[in-house]
Amino acid sequence: MYWWKPIVLIDEGITVKIQTSFFFLVLILLAPVVSAELEIDVLDYNADIPLKRGETLFVTATIERDSIPVESGLLFAEIFNDSKLLVDDGENGDVSADDNTYSRVITIPTTAPAGNHDLIFTLKSKGEEVQIIKKLLVQPTLIVEIATNETDYSLGDPIVITGKVLNQTGILRKDALVEIVQGQNTIFSQELLSDPKTGFSAVYTTQKTDPQGIWTARFSITDEFDNTGIETTSFSIIDADIGTELNVRVIEPKTELFARGEIAPFMVKVDSPTDLPVSGALVTVAILDKRAIVLEEIDPGIYSASIQIPIDTELGVQPFTISVVKDVNGINFFGESVKSLGVQRI
Repeated sequence: MYWWKPIVLIDEGITVKIQTSFFFLVLILLAPVVSAELEIDVLDYNADIPLKRGETLFVTATIERDSIPVESGLLFAEIFNDSKLLVDDGENGDVSADDNTYSRVITIPTTAPAGNHDLIFTLKSKGEEVQIIKKLLVQPTLIVEIATNETDYSLGDPIVITGKVLNQTGILRKDALVEIVQGQNTIFSQELLSDPKTGFSAVYTTQKTDPQGIWTARFSITDEFDNTGIETTSFSIIDADIGTELNVRVIEPKTELFARGEIAPFMVKVDSPTDLPVSGALVTVAILDKRAIVLEEIDPGIYSASIQIPIDTELGVQPFTISVVKDVNGINFFGESVKSLGVQRI
């Protein structure tokens, strides 16, 4: 015999009416009601967008069970060992009070290390606890730019340096540091104000006593939250009065005729545009089969090599080219001399 009766099961506001027999009623009453798990849904969150120290992050989330809002619960967001309660009061960025949208503004502390960090959301409701983890990228970098009015200068020219912070949010802790360096030497250094809108401008007029070479202008700055920015740009400085051409004089070979298989001596003297011996240069001779043979420095500015004339060399006049390259602080000085010698039968 079956007894049919409607019953009602209520769980978190869900009402279900069913018809069953007395036998099945007993089974249902004895069986536990299985509830769906609590869920945290973090809204409009992009973990790929980096944040600087001192910047704020507005986080919002909803809490649900089986896609139905949960009316009671405490939702926390924790990062950098600091836990904040998200609220649904309509006064912290969410649309209105009690709309199941919980929100909170999180400020990135000045001590936050660079890199990815765990942003932990924890929900506590009626003895249950659910947790999800999002990633937050801290990038304490100020994006800065620097430029010079030219890329090549002569000694005596003024160098105009301009720059700007492109993503400034906090107050700059100190003035911008503008430097000009050549190798390990600091040629110019100045601290000046960088305006958030117009940036900065600095001028250095080169002196005749300054070194030639590749120079680097550097702009560095730090804001009140310890975000830092550094940028550099390079340019060349030469003495236009003397130029970059080296003087090359062929001392040997003195004779102009050589037999096949004979050893031909080569000696070259290399001087600077101001007639000073040039040491440490790369000196090569290209002859006959066009192979570049390196000459060794035997005295300051004097380079030498002995080259055997190949036995299959064509008879007659054969040109050869002496080439010289010298790196001076990143700038290549060049020199060249074209001569010839005669090849005859033994």
